[in-house]
Amino acid sequence: MPSEASIDRFWQQFAKLATGLERDLADEGALASLERSVSALGPYDWEVGPSGVQGRALALSPRGDPDLLVETRAVVGRAPPRAGWVYLPALPPKEWTGQLVWGTGVAKRVLQTAAWHAVLYEYPDGKVEIDVHDPELDALTPEDAESAARLAVVSWIGEELVIERVLDVKSVPTRSQARGILLRSLREVLSSAGSQSV
Repeated sequence: MPSEASIDRFWQQFAKLATGLERDLADEGALASLERSVSALGPYDWEVGPSGVQGRALALSPRGDPDLLVETRAVVGRAPPRAGWVYLPALPPKEWTGQLVWGTGVAKRVLQTAAWHAVLYEYPDGKVEIDVHDPELDALTPEDAESAARLAVVSWIGEELVIERVLDVKSVPTRSQARGILLRSLREVLSSAGSQSV
């Protein structure tokens, strides 16, 4: 866990960088400096991007680690307010149509994850395992299918909810599964008070 002094120093550094990012979220100098500041703070990933109407967001990522989520929450909890910015302790759900670009070169394809289905297996403690299936996943290598399924789940529901509720994400053959729910509905299902296995 970074010390309070380290956290406060990070936010002081960010305040200096924020002006450049407010002019241009792709400012390479500001992004490089932010990378160094985050790396000095702890083993976190991060991203900046638009948020809402004319707003911006800085999201720290605990890399899927529950212990690091405790740390990123502590860091965000000490952030001084700044007009036009929101600070998040984990990667948020994407604001997207579900198109996931996969592969490179001639092997590059656009996966339509909004049409994928998921079957949930819920345990008494509320944690779930998620089996994701779609013919697009069947066409990938097993390793790529697993990675694509997990990335799609994180993108649809956000990293924080994955850490809190999801035990495992697997890609499974389409022919072996009931249809389940559409992946794009997953956040709504998991955010409900007591989701049932579907």
